[in-house]
Amino acid sequence: MVISEEAEKVRKLVAFKKKLEERVGELESELEEMQTMLEAVNIMLLEEI
Repeated sequence: MVISEEAEKVRKLVAFKKKLEERVGELESELEEMQTMLEAVNIMLLEEI
C-alpha cells in the first residue's frame, strides 16, 4: 500500500506541475501583450511631446 500511496502522490504532483506550466504559459503570453500595449502607449506619449 505504501508504494501505491507514493505513486498517487507522484501522479498528483505531476498533474499539478502540468497545470502550473500551462498557467505560466498563459501568464507569459498575457504579459507579452501588456508589454506591447505599454510600448505603444509610450510611443504615443513621446509623439505628443
